[in-house]
Amino acid sequence: MSDGPRRGPSAIPIGDTPPNAGQGVRRPPSEAVRDRQPAPALGDTRDGVLLSPQTDTRSSGLERGPDPRAVRSRAAALDAARALLVEQGWAAVTHVSVAARSGVGRTTLYRHWPDPAEMIRDAITEGLTIAHVRRTGELRRDLLGELNVVRRWLHDPTAERALRAVIERVSVDPAYGKLKTSLHTAASEGLRAIVDTARERGELPAGLDTDLAVDQLSGPLMFRRLVAERTFDGGFVESVVDFFLSAYDGTSS
Repeated sequence: MSDGPRRGPSAIPIGDTPPNAGQGVRRPPSEAVRDRQPAPALGDTRDGVLLSPQTDTRSSGLERGPDPRAVRSRAAALDAARALLVEQGWAAVTHVSVAARSGVGRTTLYRHWPDPAEMIRDAITEGLTIAHVRRTGELRRDLLGELNVVRRWLHDPTAERALRAVIERVSVDPAYGKLKTSLHTAASEGLRAIVDTARERGELPAGLDTDLAVDQLSGPLMFRRLVAERTFDGGFVESVVDFFLSAYDGTSS
């Protein structure tokens, strides 16, 4: 007497094997390959995210990138912080004032920037850029072009106030010391390249120290704007460049 309908070969699901084969149930190849991949080690990173051995990147959404709404909120908050810094100074940049100006919730601001100083630092870092001029190979012309970029930068309200904020904060916050160094490096990069190239061509003394040359060229501009608090035009830049060139006169020593 039969115990019931017998399953023929066609009744076995695709990818399975009969129970008497002793091999269990096969899984689709994609699952088998996926499970053979080693778990990330503690401290590994993927797409900039710190992973632990239990992190499952298949379903975490890491591939999707940042939330556009979060990006917009961050930009709005930093724009508001920069505007307040320019208009009213360091003390005006608080969680309350930035929230009111940007429309971003205070809870969100506190989560990203527990200290307003951190918010100001990010606002300065992400808001200040300096575009260097295309070099022509003519020393005086290139120096004038680069220093006039610096002149315009120093007269820009946002850049000027940001620089003053960095100088004020650097003595009490090491992070601002690093920011000051990075700003100085970025601002002087063009001048360094011009001086180094001119020295290689014999237009400036072979022993001229690049740091000294940069200080002699940009120092008068920084002092007049940030210390003396005076404005200046392109004529002042020309006088600085001409004095610098006359001091060395293209001789090598």
